[in-house]
Amino acid sequence: MKKMLSVVLLLCVSVGIVSGCGAKKRTVECTTTQTLSDYKLNATYKIYATGDVVDKVETIEVVDSSNESVLKEFESTLNAQYGNNDKRYGGYDYKVTIDGSKLESKVTIDYSKVDMDKMVSDNSAMKSFLNKKNRLTVEGATSIYEAMGATCK
Repeated sequence: MKKMLSVVLLLCVSVGIVSGCGAKKRTVECTTTQTLSDYKLNATYKIYATGDVVDKVETIEVVDSSNESVLKEFESTLNAQYGNNDKRYGGYDYKVTIDGSKLESKVTIDYSKVDMDKMVSDNSAMKSFLNKKNRLTVEGATSIYEAMGATCK
């Protein structure tokens, strides 16, 4: 009986080690709404993490406006921003579309592919959002979105 218990215990420990028992997956969602005279912006930022380290962020931003030039300006600005970030740092997948009076921006940032050394070199303030291994932390990411006016849960 003791031998059987030892084998079961060893098996449980082995499974725990192989499956990475210490790293818990979690998701934090941040949302914001901004209304200005020419448009209304609704944004959702989903932060996917393992433990305290961000794996990826998915964003959906929807701009409502009856002013076509406002939508075109957003489209141009967002495509340039995300395109430049992807070329410079990598890890960005994005699509910006206009349908009638709505612009929708869908972005996924895969932080396993982002060159954080280059990003910090370009923007030293980013360093305060990273851990000692130069990985974006959940606390850091939520701080960024909260500074933009989002509420995170």
